[in-house]
Amino acid sequence: RDIITEQREAALALLSRFGKESRVAVMHFTERANLAASFPAESKQALAAFNFPAIAGRRTAIFDAALASVRSFNTPDRAERRIVILISDGLDTTSTANASKVISEALESGVSFYVIHIPLYEPRDGRLAPRKTAKGFRELAEKTGGQFFVVGDARAALDPRAEYDLAPVFKAIADDLLGQYVVGYYAGDAVRREG
Repeated sequence: RDIITEQREAALALLSRFGKESRVAVMHFTERANLAASFPAESKQALAAFNFPAIAGRRTAIFDAALASVRSFNTPDRAERRIVILISDGLDTTSTANASKVISEALESGVSFYVIHIPLYEPRDGRLAPRKTAKGFRELAEKTGGQFFVVGDARAALDPRAEYDLAPVFKAIADDLLGQYVVGYYAGDAVRREG
């Protein structure tokens, strides 16, 4: 939570790179997803949504939240570029949805996931090693046309004053989005009638 709160300006700077027609929403999740700022959130509303209290002892439903985020794109306009930026440690402890369900609905809705993984570490063979993420966590990005990023390392995990700079990650996402083109074809009624 602290990392995300510290990075809220960098996150919202990503939106400013795409012009006035871009829309944003912000979702928090523990056991349940909470749409803290719904489409189309104003910049101040979205910025405020990044301030939320840390609550200890909660379970995490990453895939349920990812599915809720896909379903939050409730507009029929398929021409828009739809992305979800998911920031998580990758440990799902309570979802009822699985990665394949999320990926399937994301592909159907034209939503790409950009996953920012902030790993947790555990002692293994006398060293700190990243804890294994939930099955399908990386695939959310890889199979929906987004990207997967890892931020931090074992040294930073041990340093309570470690600072994470997500600005380069958001820049990479922006560069990726600006470098993609979508080509579509729409057959009019006359063509459909003629088969």
